[in-house]
Amino acid sequence: MIGTVAAQAFLLASLLLQAPAREGKRAPAAAPVTREEMARAYLGFDRVATERLPSWTTERREEVNHAFDAVTMLFFGADMARAMEKLNALTVSIAAANPEEERRIGAVLAGRWEITPRWMLKGSEPIVELVDRRGRREGANELRQRVVVRSDAMAASWSVDVPVTAVGTCSIRLGDGPDLPSGSYRFILRCEGTSFERPIGRIAVLGEHPDAIAKRFGAELDALEKSGAGRERDRATLASRLKLLTSTPSNSRSSQFLADPAQLVRELAEELAAVGRGDSPWQGRRGDFWRTIRAVAADVPCRVYVPESLTKESRPALLIALHGAGGDESMFMDGYGGGQLKGLAAKYGFVVVAPATTSFALTPVVFESIVEEMTFCAGIDPDRVFLLGHSMGAGAAGSITELRPGRVAAVAMLAGMGGTPDTSWPPTMIVAGGLDPLFPIARMQASAEQGKAAGATVRFVASPHDGHTLVVTAMLPSVVEWMMSLPGRAEGRAAD
Repeated sequence: MIGTVAAQAFLLASLLLQAPAREGKRAPAAAPVTREEMARAYLGFDRVATERLPSWTTERREEVNHAFDAVTMLFFGADMARAMEKLNALTVSIAAANPEEERRIGAVLAGRWEITPRWMLKGSEPIVELVDRRGRREGANELRQRVVVRSDAMAASWSVDVPVTAVGTCSIRLGDGPDLPSGSYRFILRCEGTSFERPIGRIAVLGEHPDAIAKRFGAELDALEKSGAGRERDRATLASRLKLLTSTPSNSRSSQFLADPAQLVRELAEELAAVGRGDSPWQGRRGDFWRTIRAVAADVPCRVYVPESLTKESRPALLIALHGAGGDESMFMDGYGGGQLKGLAAKYGFVVVAPATTSFALTPVVFESIVEEMTFCAGIDPDRVFLLGHSMGAGAAGSITELRPGRVAAVAMLAGMGGTPDTSWPPTMIVAGGLDPLFPIARMQASAEQGKAAGATVRFVASPHDGHTLVVTAMLPSVVEWMMSLPGRAEGRAAD
């Protein structure tokens, strides 16, 4: 989420309050579909598809893959409105068990709800506005929908009716008075008659204006810069994370629109204190977090996951995961099978770094900087550094392997290719989807055979019923299992 990632332990207790929602201001005309809306629609689809995949027939699996690849083509063609419409329709078709449930889930996904404000001061009137970005529309939805508000600040939830009107706006009061605890409040849309849930956003209750907090923290960071406290790389990361704290988060940068301001404020305070003491806030840090890694003069956005089970004595492998075009550093951590890569990392005990592929592909210096930083922060084994890429990310993984073959223990390229495998390369896996319209299976197999002919150790794997993107969801567990079975960098391939 996705910037820094909020904790997922939200408690859904029994209903504490039922407050009447009131009709709000007239909604504006329909607004353009934003990247944030597309990201949330994709994550909703990805969650349901991952749950349903094991039960699909071959025919159904192929239908869904074809449909999702068609959505991808609309997205690449910048037809965001049609892409989101088709994606939501696909989500409905795979989530619903019968026509009536299809109607109800369709109602949940029909609105383009935006929550304002995204933050409020503690002690202020706790009222938020829900605005449907479709604008005013004809008719009304007769199905009863409710918004469930879940809090990480208290073991509570609120359930509030969404007015059945054609205007598409409503106001929701959180509690009886201006006494909400500081923290995050998440909004989930439901429709009676189905258990399907749609996350529609979050607000943060803060003790101070976020821009004022950012200014105060910025002054502290300036003082640390002047004194030279801590490492330069830590101060650069802090500067990047400070930019996530804003009263007007971008709807095009996942690092901002998925960030939890309340959690971010707590973390930044701790990180500034650590650097002030001369410590690194990220050395020994566990869990899933967003940061940048400085590579010469560039700060590369990354999502990092370090399993909680690792100890100071652990020498874990490092897997660098590179997303495809249209994604960003959050793709492997939240998508591609509901962020299943984190579960695999916890299972096998390795560290994951998912950088923005566009930055990573520029130069091998970025690769070296990530390995160096994870050696310092997470104690990774530099002889067990693996590269994994999808589509554009596969091209980047292959290119880096070609330039630094002795530094990579193994590389896996899914639905894409880069470089030309030869005897200098580490063990290589090439994965192709039989339905892929962008990287046809015959082309991928020919590349694998070319590598074998050049003396490379290449394993070609076909997934005949998958397309360009969902092949990652299907094949990622077996790809990771193969990587983790390897001993590490071969003795005959010394580091470059």
